[in-house]
Amino acid sequence: MDPLTIALQVAYYAVFGVSVWRWLQHRGVLEFAVMSVFAAFAALFALTFLNTTAPVVAPIVRPALLVIIFAQPFLVLRLIHLIRPVPRWAFGATLVGAIVSSVLLVVFQTESWAILASVSYFFAAQLAIGARLAGDGRRRYGVARLRLLLAGLSTVLYGGSILIAGLGALIAGPGNPQDPDILLLSRLVILAAGLGYLAAFVPPGWLRRVAYRAVAFDLVQNLVAPSAGSTV
Repeated sequence: MDPLTIALQVAYYAVFGVSVWRWLQHRGVLEFAVMSVFAAFAALFALTFLNTTAPVVAPIVRPALLVIIFAQPFLVLRLIHLIRPVPRWAFGATLVGAIVSSVLLVVFQTESWAILASVSYFFAAQLAIGARLAGDGRRRYGVARLRLLLAGLSTVLYGGSILIAGLGALIAGPGNPQDPDILLLSRLVILAAGLGYLAAFVPPGWLRRVAYRAVAFDLVQNLVAPSAGSTV
């Protein structure tokens, strides 16, 4: 296993492990929603490893992989809904998108239009969800703001990694290996997403200190700034 693959798995399994630990401590709805998001990532890597080491199970594993990948927007929306309500149509759209995209790639797995439609939908959904997370982050201060902004950015990056991988498959053509450079780029982007999730959900001490300093600076600036209409 190459170092990049190890780094990918360490990043995502670390976040999953922390989410499980926090759920076991609190058993809250929010903690369960976070755990379910990262359980999907953990299952994705486990099934990918199984698919690689035991190709005979590929016909069974591949549909499961696709369902897990395209269910991600729905799982993240469920988490966001606990922070600020999400419209019902958004849940319906991501659920339908997950089902249609998975079916397209199972039934028409070598068709360029099916690959393009599926990965384009996924990136668009992740982009919209990432923007929503960033927007919610702007409503908060300190660590909460940074964590939501990082989660939003990571969500967009994860969608971008799937888009890059899909486009790489289209360029290579059915049955051909992907260009190593495109594959490397996709993996680097998903690693960046994993590190962003790690910082968002397991923030290191220095990130918390920087956030608290930023909040303190804003508060002091607001206190000493002239009031509206002041001639000072």
